[in-house]
Amino acid sequence: MSWPHAPSKIVDHPGTYIITAGTYHKEHLFKDSESLRLLHDTLLSVAEEQGWQLQAWAVFSNHYHLVGFSPDRPNAVRTLTSKVHGLTAIELNKRQSATGRQVWYRS
Repeated sequence: MSWPHAPSKIVDHPGTYIITAGTYHKEHLFKDSESLRLLHDTLLSVAEEQGWQLQAWAVFSNHYHLVGFSPDRPNAVRTLTSKVHGLTAIELNKRQSATGRQVWYRS
């Protein structure tokens, strides 16, 4: 069944967003407090750096959610998630001696 009012998967306009991203194969890669802190702190610092106004967020061992107002520029969602995912994947893989492992699946 299709829903005619479903939002487009193309997200490139400023606005209010609910973003969810999960790890590859839903693996619990952020399972200890240090890894969760990495994800939490990176998410908040990148959001602030890029001008997001976060209203709520939650981080878990295999996914995260956030609600926020994007800055007034195109591709703000892609820019935010790309940077968070890149930074956290590189650092997590370094800490867990898993160089090259895919960490994130989609947002």
